[in-house]
Amino acid sequence: MALPITNSNISLQWSTNFFAVIFTTNEPCDTYYTLDGSDPTTSQTRSLYVDAFIIKTEGITTVKYYSISQSTHLSNAVQTEYVKIDSIAPITTVNTSIPADGENGWYVTLPVITLTASDAVSGLKSIHYSWDGESFQE
Repeated sequence: MALPITNSNISLQWSTNFFAVIFTTNEPCDTYYTLDGSDPTTSQTRSLYVDAFIIKTEGITTVKYYSISQSTHLSNAVQTEYVKIDSIAPITTVNTSIPADGENGWYVTLPVITLTASDAVSGLKSIHYSWDGESFQE
């Protein structure tokens, strides 16, 4: 007898909004899951999957799940996946090496411009900028 197969739609990518988790199985099963990192085979916080459920929590939510076949009562191994949500855009700041030394905030002396960015949840991959309407550069 084969073990049931359980799949999810959980992505490896970060989401910028809520995420609807969907489990599918290859046969009629009871699928149990937890969202607190605990083992769904024994945890008091486990839930029986009935329909898609929404995760809205900012950051990384650990989803653990497994299924028990309704016909053979065999179960598959617990699987662990991570729903990653970061709905707050990174913050970029611009600093110049000198204050504006011309009229109306213009520079006469060429300043050094430094871009810094931060993202408290998912971190940064890169900073892109454009100068005088040109194409963006990294």
